[in-house]
Amino acid sequence: MKSPDTMRNSIYHNISEIMSYMWGIIPHPVKTTSRLLQEEKKVIYGFLFILIFSSLYTLYVAVLYVVGLEPYYWEPLLRIPLEKWYLWQTFITIPITISTWIVLAGCIQLLSKPFKGT
Repeated sequence: MKSPDTMRNSIYHNISEIMSYMWGIIPHPVKTTSRLLQEEKKVIYGFLFILIFSSLYTLYVAVLYVVGLEPYYWEPLLRIPLEKWYLWQTFITIPITISTWIVLAGCIQLLSKPFKGT
């Protein structure tokens, strides 16, 4: 069993690795994706990135609801009252983002097979 200090150091290491991938993809996309492909925990890091991104967006949407803003330039696909749109979006953003990530990852995996991708 790992000691609490070892677990804490492991968590900090994982967070710093995730942040290096998140910020490294912008200036050095080829280098960062090559490094990520060699990573043992790439699926976990990908999931955590999606979770962090969707959580930040959910926080942003919650602020929009609290401030009282509503979408004004389009009619939502779902029949939700405009004044409650951001409230509902607060609850559906994370599940939709994660399920979209899973479906798109599966499609990319299947489409890469004919080109001898991994």
